[in-house]
Amino acid sequence: MEKTINVRQASLLLVIFTVALKLSVLPAMISDYSAIDGYITCFFALIIDFICTLTIILIMRKLPDTNFFELITQAFGKVISKIIFLFMSIYFILKSIISLLELHDYYITALFEDIKPIYFLFVLSFLLLYLFNRSFRNLGRTLQVFFWPLLIGLLFTLIYPISDIQLTNLLPIFSDGPYPIFNGIVHTAIGFGDFMIMLLLMGHIKPAKNTTKILISYLSFAMLFVVLFYICFQGSFGATSVGQTLALSDLPLHNPYPANLGKLEWLTILIWTIILLFESTILGKCACKCFGVVFNCSEKKTPAMVVSTIVVNLLGITYLKLYNMIAFAIRSWFSVVIFAFHFILIILTIIAYIIYQNKEKKYEKYLQENNAE
Repeated sequence: MEKTINVRQASLLLVIFTVALKLSVLPAMISDYSAIDGYITCFFALIIDFICTLTIILIMRKLPDTNFFELITQAFGKVISKIIFLFMSIYFILKSIISLLELHDYYITALFEDIKPIYFLFVLSFLLLYLFNRSFRNLGRTLQVFFWPLLIGLLFTLIYPISDIQLTNLLPIFSDGPYPIFNGIVHTAIGFGDFMIMLLLMGHIKPAKNTTKILISYLSFAMLFVVLFYICFQGSFGATSVGQTLALSDLPLHNPYPANLGKLEWLTILIWTIILLFESTILGKCACKCFGVVFNCSEKKTPAMVVSTIVVNLLGITYLKLYNMIAFAIRSWFSVVIFAFHFILIILTIIAYIIYQNKEKKYEKYLQENNAE
């Protein structure tokens, strides 16, 4: 198995995957279902993601030279494996579309009164075609360059409004019982499932000392940041959180120092553009990987062309309205499907690992018996 990415690059990809879709419209969506317990909902959803991600990392440590397709093919056969990858490809495409719609809506709100859809889609089609042709290694290297400026900027957006937090907006917790929290986790499932990227990185990460600790430490930091962001968001806006659909922009601007608002707005525009472009690219690249497996495409150009075309056309179908996509994503049946898909996938991964290990043990036993003869 070719090792194409080092552990720090993989960790940065995981960080972006964990953070990006959670800082814009998702806080308001969660508040709509969980009210004052929105940050508690986010915390429990991240705990679920952490357990799933940790499970995959531990499997990767046991099988460092086996990728996900090989793992599930050994257990369930090639046909079932390709069906799983087809569903994964659709999943990544949908999340990529949401990410790009968030970017479009952010530009409409923060920079322009209107952007002609035809111009936006025309430019975007060429940009996505180029970006989807990049490898995870290219993306990881680029993230290594941008990581520290992005981190400092994000921390600044978190620290700046901290004096505006009202504890009355955060308490009491569990005021309506556990149901709003569970309801929020299920209905906003499309914003989580961050362990999915580790499935596609399985078998491709170069071995290094403390690989598991590095991945977990980066993941823990990203999740801690998200939880603190949600605490600041809920603590600052309280009952009006539902209406703050651009959380990353709204939060730092909700402060007692109006003279600095212009500078803060440009900072968040720059940070958010970079983060969402990275997120969309990573999601699109994941979709390309899955597409390549399903249709046996060994080269990168065809999957990149097909996936970028699908993404741009689906963006056109939504009329570039984030609301249309979110309204679809939070429908009860669709939310349950996504929530179940996350759990089914992690369960299938665990079962595949057990079957794979049992086959390996039987094969080793067979070899020992033959050698003894």
